[in-house]
Amino acid sequence: MPDEDDLAERTEAWFTTIPGHHMADGRACIIAEEPGRAFVGVREGLISKKLCAELNALYASMLNDGGLVRHWGVDAGEHPDRKGRLIARYVIDHDGALPDGLIVAPVIKEGFILTLLHPRHIEQPAVDEINDYLDRVFNQQGLWEQRWTGRNGR
Repeated sequence: MPDEDDLAERTEAWFTTIPGHHMADGRACIIAEEPGRAFVGVREGLISKKLCAELNALYASMLNDGGLVRHWGVDAGEHPDRKGRLIARYVIDHDGALPDGLIVAPVIKEGFILTLLHPRHIEQPAVDEINDYLDRVFNQQGLWEQRWTGRNGR
């Protein structure tokens, strides 16, 4: 069986749209994790396919270089030292801070990942549900870790 670091190095994130009839009433997202994969399905009409593709590329880069690591096979209670050490949030950029041509941009510093999103590509209900998930697994449970040197010592 692969060890935790091996699984962390192979973690993939996948954003996609889901037809509304596949969603529970009132829900904007289906978010699921299994070792090596994180899936975010967003109700059609609440996110653009272009933004899904951009988020997939962003997370492929962040996960492949080892800068963001998910600790698989552990419970939140096993890592109390990591709770609250990494805050991750999505924010719709209503103020026009995104450079021309970009629809997503991460703002990253130690202990914090803010993802700016273009307002024509995502709706607030999707952002709210994604932020609830991020708060739970990053901040409250400490199941994800930011590694500044990454897998390759960069």
